[in-house]
Amino acid sequence: MVERDKNHPSVLFWSLGNESGYGANHDAMAGWIRAYDPGRPLHYEAALWNTPTGNITNPRYDMNSGAHVTDIVCPMYPTIERIIAWALDESHPDRTRPLILCEYSHAMGNSNGSLGEYFDLFETLPGVQGGFIWEWIDHGIQQQTADGRKYWAYGGDFGDTPNDLNFVCDGFVWPDRTPHPGIFEYKHLAQPVKLSGFNQKTGVLTLKNKQFFNTLDWIRGGWELTVNGISRAKGALPPLTAAPGKEQKIMLKLPAVPMEPGDEAFLNFRYFAAKATNWCKAGHEIGWDQATLKAAAPQKKKVAHLPLTAPLILEKKKDSFEVKSDLLDLRASTKTGCIETLRWKGRDLLVSGPQLQIWRGPVDNDGIKGWTGQGSKPLGKWLAAGLDKLVLKQTAARSSQNEEGNVTLSFEHVGSCATSAKGIVHRHSYEIRDTGEILAENEFVVAGELADLPRLGVMLTLLPGFENLRWFGRGPLENYCDRKRSSMAGLFESTVTAQYIPYILPQEHGNHTDTRWLTLDDGKTGLKIKAIGPLEFSASHFTAHDLHAAFHTYDLTPRSEVVLNLDFRQRGLGTGSCGPDTRDPYKIQPGTYRWNYILQPF
Repeated sequence: MVERDKNHPSVLFWSLGNESGYGANHDAMAGWIRAYDPGRPLHYEAALWNTPTGNITNPRYDMNSGAHVTDIVCPMYPTIERIIAWALDESHPDRTRPLILCEYSHAMGNSNGSLGEYFDLFETLPGVQGGFIWEWIDHGIQQQTADGRKYWAYGGDFGDTPNDLNFVCDGFVWPDRTPHPGIFEYKHLAQPVKLSGFNQKTGVLTLKNKQFFNTLDWIRGGWELTVNGISRAKGALPPLTAAPGKEQKIMLKLPAVPMEPGDEAFLNFRYFAAKATNWCKAGHEIGWDQATLKAAAPQKKKVAHLPLTAPLILEKKKDSFEVKSDLLDLRASTKTGCIETLRWKGRDLLVSGPQLQIWRGPVDNDGIKGWTGQGSKPLGKWLAAGLDKLVLKQTAARSSQNEEGNVTLSFEHVGSCATSAKGIVHRHSYEIRDTGEILAENEFVVAGELADLPRLGVMLTLLPGFENLRWFGRGPLENYCDRKRSSMAGLFESTVTAQYIPYILPQEHGNHTDTRWLTLDDGKTGLKIKAIGPLEFSASHFTAHDLHAAFHTYDLTPRSEVVLNLDFRQRGLGTGSCGPDTRDPYKIQPGTYRWNYILQPF
């Protein structure tokens, strides 16, 4: 290989192989190459395996070993903590080799959790230079069903045995090179220019040139000031001139924009190619950044107009509580503990809900659902615990009306599963106000037996037709608690159908974090959800169980109803299909959680 490829300038260093064990033959190869081509460094990951039992699935890495055959410290899929420990360890005399991850952030399905935290290390720790994401493309072959539906086929779809099912569908792009949402996280983190800071008082903007060889003169930039996601002012940045690795300070004169108490203002920056390059056209978007601005001093709040002109009437019936006014009609079942009718101006919105939801369509990083031997993975533990078959039993239903006329309906559900008869207690109440708002207050008590839940929230099912979606939060692409650096806060519009992400193996998708509010409507009537504290959501025509049961996109048939998931928190994505699991800060552990939001029909 060395003799064949020695004159290719794209070859930066030689590899002695991949996942090939380690022995005397590798020492011999390294010695021969160093004598023959001393100008290129060597790479060999298996030289870091410090015991005969080390291997790719359980590498017992000694990241200070192997210097006689590898000039690079090149582990596969190390944890964040392991990299930090290596970088800060000054006890080893050999500190001359850089650390470059030969594989990390396994991009299988909905993945790449904590990618931003890896980049933090690349940009701050000495010697930690970066790594290679595995990998670029999903390896699937397009086929179609008897009725003409196209899909991507994978291992086992051709009668081939043995096979690894979808394990080679592990790229940043689909087989036709359509980008996965995760690649935009990488694009943002790897962009050549970065916002270092913005001083709102002085108007000084600081940008850093992350390149090592080029100035920023090939990039032009622009800014936009938004309030509650609505553009209020915009302009161009002056010429960008920062030298490689240096910062550039720019004075911005922003217009005075009036704001009300509670308004949120952001300064968004976008960067474009100023001219055509050998890889992009002029005007191609290179990257983006966002700075949060402090709001103006609070002023006296305006009194909201009351949409209800008739008082609320509470009726207690045999199997239900009913609350009525001139515009609002709500019925909650005392048997199921769910709201089963929500009518606004005579138009129905709801099939049922809110109801406790802890399950998700498992992502590949939770566990490969078609494989055996997944008992130690999160999915294996969840299935063993019976989280996919959680049984809800209502244990309390109460109603009351206060002197102001507001009605409160309170319920308690106990969720039982294979490992706990009282795994989750969900206490939830709904204060129906004379403004038409419904304050939903929730308390979740998660038992110790149910560590590390897929999600914690509620599910509502809306009637068919509520297809129009708007939200103020992170977007426009899906984002998760450990993969949201690239998602700016803003006002976005979409449809429920467009939220579907056709991962080759169907799985959880379409989540949005840091949501302030969202609306669903059918063009005439709608439902608004306003956050009080944390709120994540997804709107879909599939339930979590639909996604879990499907092994190909053709296994999914969209429901006509709208499935709205409102989450206090959803577990992060991690990269556990071939790498570290989701980090602890992004898991949902046992304990008591309190979480509120507001429902507002309109």
